[in-house]
Amino acid sequence: IDIAVICAGTNQVAVLINSSDTVPPGSPQNLTADGANPSPWTADSIFTLNWINPAEPSGIKRSLYKLSNPPAGNFDTTGTLSAIAPDSVTATVSGGQVLYLWLEDNIGNLDYHNHAAVSLRYDSIPPAGSIASAPGYSNSPSFTVSWTAGSDAGGAGLTGRYDIRVRDGGNPWSTWLNDYAGLSANFNGIDGHQYFFEAASRDSAGNIENLTGAPECSTIVDTTRPYVASTVPAAGDTGIAPNSNITVIFSERMDPATIVNANFIVAGSQSGTHAFSLSYNPDNYPAYLDPAVDFSQRETVTVTVRQLVQDRTGNQMTADRVWTFRIGTLVDTLGPVTSSGNIFPNPCEPIANLALSAF
Repeated sequence: IDIAVICAGTNQVAVLINSSDTVPPGSPQNLTADGANPSPWTADSIFTLNWINPAEPSGIKRSLYKLSNPPAGNFDTTGTLSAIAPDSVTATVSGGQVLYLWLEDNIGNLDYHNHAAVSLRYDSIPPAGSIASAPGYSNSPSFTVSWTAGSDAGGAGLTGRYDIRVRDGGNPWSTWLNDYAGLSANFNGIDGHQYFFEAASRDSAGNIENLTGAPECSTIVDTTRPYVASTVPAAGDTGIAPNSNITVIFSERMDPATIVNANFIVAGSQSGTHAFSLSYNPDNYPAYLDPAVDFSQRETVTVTVRQLVQDRTGNQMTADRVWTFRIGTLVDTLGPVTSSGNIFPNPCEPIANLALSAF
């Protein structure tokens, strides 16, 4: 047994330890890191350890620990900790690391086999690869923005929650969605504005994907219907050459897939419906119609641009655009007019010939 002796004259207590105690302490009980085993995932490498010491006659002198691999001997350690919990330790490996803990008593007895283990779930690596996508154009102020899940190489795993930033034109970036659960959401914009988006995923350790400021997609909101801004020949023009082409200039960039022959009609009042070749220039929005056969002189040509043509956002015109022009000079449909009167012969000057003029 252990014996306590009071030394005379010094009032000091000397403890005589029973040197026959050769039994090492048992394993620490209920070992946890940050309150759990395994620990919660965290981006902080420092963990708070808690445990309960087993009963030990001589008391616990200290605790010893090793990271990553099981100890191969009593002093095969990474370091030492206090005799009584709690204490803290720093993880050295991101992605998860096991800590082994065993005890030494006040006599010096210890046995590394009597260890407890706890998993330190430390992840310092942000996730990556979440990419936003959206339509290039929208004819509605509300449109859907989507993004991919991304990936997490740090071990904690993705939470399925995301941060999405938006930039309106040349303005600074701002947070649209914060810690949002899901892979898509509806955005409400304003006609005529262009919006840029960037997505960032989150992992279970609290890491957030790095945002670079580089747009991953953009959407132009356009709710304005297109119209025919001008034509050549213009409505009501006369004296147009029979071999003339027709130019239709739209108010904005059009969808080339709708600038097709079926959406244009060219008809002469005498020559009938004309076939034509069609081309479109997206830079300044004209469509060029080149009739296969010349028009007839002095006929009226009617051109129709159907409502079905669309701008790049999908907006149609409000109605068909129809106008006419005239080929060659004006047609004279009035016959000549003659004037009449009485002619009285002059007996002194006989008339051999008489001429009448018509107007």
